[in-house]
Amino acid sequence: MRTYSFPRRHRRWFLGVLCAASLALTACGTGDGGGDDEAAEADGEQSQVDESAFYYDKELEIIVPFEAGGGTDSEARFMAPFLQEHIPGSPTVGVVNISGAAGTIGNNQFALEREHTEATSVLYSSASSFLPWIFEEPALELNYDDLVGNFVSQVGGIVYVRCDTGIDGPEAFVEQAQDMQWVAGEQTPDSLGAHLLLAYDMLGLEHNAVMGFEGRGPARVAFEQGELNINWDTSPSVPSDVDPLIEDGVACPVFTIGQASEDTLEADAMFSEEPYNLPTFAEIYEQIHGEPPSGPEWDAYLALTRAGWTNQKVMWLHKDAPPEAVEQLRAGFEAMTEDPEFQSQAEELLGPHPKLVGDDVDPAVDGLRDFPEDIRNWIMDFLVENYDHPDPR
Repeated sequence: MRTYSFPRRHRRWFLGVLCAASLALTACGTGDGGGDDEAAEADGEQSQVDESAFYYDKELEIIVPFEAGGGTDSEARFMAPFLQEHIPGSPTVGVVNISGAAGTIGNNQFALEREHTEATSVLYSSASSFLPWIFEEPALELNYDDLVGNFVSQVGGIVYVRCDTGIDGPEAFVEQAQDMQWVAGEQTPDSLGAHLLLAYDMLGLEHNAVMGFEGRGPARVAFEQGELNINWDTSPSVPSDVDPLIEDGVACPVFTIGQASEDTLEADAMFSEEPYNLPTFAEIYEQIHGEPPSGPEWDAYLALTRAGWTNQKVMWLHKDAPPEAVEQLRAGFEAMTEDPEFQSQAEELLGPHPKLVGDDVDPAVDGLRDFPEDIRNWIMDFLVENYDHPDPR
């Protein structure tokens, strides 16, 4: 499934989209007055465009390999107008959703159907589309070793249950979760859902995992309709999509994924404080079992946290892109993250999690690709034995 959107240059238009009830690209009015001032401002911006820049007079597509409505899509759409302003040459920047097979179709189209020497397509991956590469998904044609990272986004994660289960928060979850039958929805066992499947198993939850969802958006719809009674989301989609479910008494948050640091799990900057005040997975584990997590499953959880959340989303160009394209795209991301308007809106809409640019990108990307072999094999054994996942080894 493909959906295209090329936004206007003014951010008011994009922020109107975020206010809409759906992710259809419908512009909200900006009100009366100020038209001449805005036109003058636009003319001023146009006059300052660097016509010698690589991206001048070009359209840059951000490929999101998922349906609209998930965290990757939300974050890409939020960044698009800022990138349009800050990438040298001010290209038109739009989001293209190419969903299917847990991100594999979008990944493959980026790899095989784009002219990479033109550098007019970038891939915004999440762990759900990256982890299948780690776990040797045979249908995946994209080799992440052939890509160059330009931007890395850390995100948080929240797990919530339907309030009509009788569980209204972490304390009730600790007391009752092991006595219930849970129904979860995932893309594939080797997507980011592997992390949550491992978490449910470590907590001792009796659960059935329904596979085949094309992202968190469709899974959330199934949760709203009562087909699932436990679900999770990434922080970019929580304010717009999960908070209303919490306010309506449909969803009750129970714990956060946490953030990996060395060999420990740290509290999430967004979800450990008001209004959520949620424990991390490690804390909820200890409350249920009476001791902190340990052993190979804990090592696997931490490794998946690093790859799946602490460095979850990456904006990639192919290594065949011209050096000036890489340089100017990275410059655009650096300028974007230094923009005070971006900073204030990003914290409000996406959360306080770090965004890596410049010299911080390559070490983070190298760490993603250097997934520990022993842990990788342990996780693959876990998925094969518990979720009938085909063993590609």
